[in-house]
Amino acid sequence: MLEQLKLLTLQERRNMARLTFFYEVAEGLVPAMPIDTYLVPIRGKRQKRPKSFSGYTSANPVTRSAINNSECFKPIQCNGDIYKQSFFPKTILNCNNLNYSDIITEL
Repeated sequence: MLEQLKLLTLQERRNMARLTFFYEVAEGLVPAMPIDTYLVPIRGKRQKRPKSFSGYTSANPVTRSAINNSECFKPIQCNGDIYKQSFFPKTILNCNNLNYSDIITEL
C-alpha cells in the first residue's frame, strides 16, 4: 500500500522530521535552543568516508563520526544506549552522514 500511494515508511518520515528540526536549530531558527549550547561545528576538515553496506550497523568509531558534507558538527560522545538514541547524538550522526547529492536528488 505504501508503494501504491508513494508514501515513505514511518522510519523515513521520522528521520526527515528529525533532520528538518535539526536544520532549524542549526540555523538559529529556534530561539529556545541556542546553537552554541548544543552544537560544535566542524569546518575545514577533510572528508572521511567509511565503507558502508546496506542492512549492516557498525560500531566502528570512523563510521560513527563520518563527515560527508561541509556542514558537520562534532559528534556527542555517549556512554549509555539510552542517551545515544536521544535527539542530538542520533541526529548529529545522521546529519554528518548526509551527502549533498542525496539531498538534491530527493528534492
